[in-house]
Amino acid sequence: MRSLPIAPFRMTWHRDVPDAAIAWAMHLHQSRGQVERCLQNLRTSHPYSRVVLISDGDGDDYGDIARTLGCDLVEGAHMHALATCHLYVIRILEALSAGDETYCFKIDPDTAVWRRFRALPAFSCLFGTLETLTEGRLADVDGPPNVQGGCIGMTADAVRAILAAGVLNEKNCVEHWRTTWARCADMQRAGERGQFCDDFVISWAADQIGLPLLAHPEIRSRWRREAPSRRGEWAVTHPHKTGRVLVSN
Repeated sequence: MRSLPIAPFRMTWHRDVPDAAIAWAMHLHQSRGQVERCLQNLRTSHPYSRVVLISDGDGDDYGDIARTLGCDLVEGAHMHALATCHLYVIRILEALSAGDETYCFKIDPDTAVWRRFRALPAFSCLFGTLETLTEGRLADVDGPPNVQGGCIGMTADAVRAILAAGVLNEKNCVEHWRTTWARCADMQRAGERGQFCDDFVISWAADQIGLPLLAHPEIRSRWRREAPSRRGEWAVTHPHKTGRVLVSN
C-alpha cells in the first residue's frame, strides 16, 4: 500500500505582538459594572488596541465608558436568543474583522486581561481554553472541542474565512441547532429553552471549514470556576463575577 501524503506542519509563534495588531470585542447586556473593570485592566496592558463594545439592546447607554476608555461603540438590537443566534455571532465577528489587525479576541465583560501575551500563533486558527467536558452537567462535548467563550482568540484570516463561508445562517444555527452547534447535553437544554452559547456556535463554525482549534497556555477561561490568584501565570482569565476590584500586575 502506498503511503498517503502528509503536509508538513509545525506550530509557529509571533512573539511580543504589538497593540496595533490586536482587536478586542465584547457584547454587553446590563454589564456596566463588569465592563468598566474589564476595560480598566485591558487598557493597562493594551492601551492602543482597537476595542469594540456592542450593546445587545439592553437600553443602557455605554457611551461614557466608550469615550473614557477609547472604545468603539455599536448600538445593537437584542439578539441573544436562539432565533437570532447566527446574527449575534456574525455581528461580533464583523466588528472584529472591520480593522486591519492580525489577531481578534472575543471576550466577555467579566473577563480579566492581566498582561500582554508572550506569544500568539502564527497560523490560521482559533485558540483559548478547550472544553471537551462541560462544567454545568459534566456533559461530554461531541465532535470538535469548544473554545470557551470568556476568551476566544482568532487569527483575523480565520474570522474572515468563517464569515465568507456562509455557515452562520438560519438553517444551520436555528433550524438545525440540535445537530450542528449544540453538541452536548448542556447545549441541547439551552436550545430547548430558546437560548444558546456563542462560543459553541463559533467553535462549530470554525470546525466546519477546517480551522484548527488550539489550546493556548496563557488563557485560562472557564464557565463558572474563577481562576486561582496566580494571575501572572495567565494573560487572560475568566470569569470574575464577584464584583471585587481587579488590578493588573
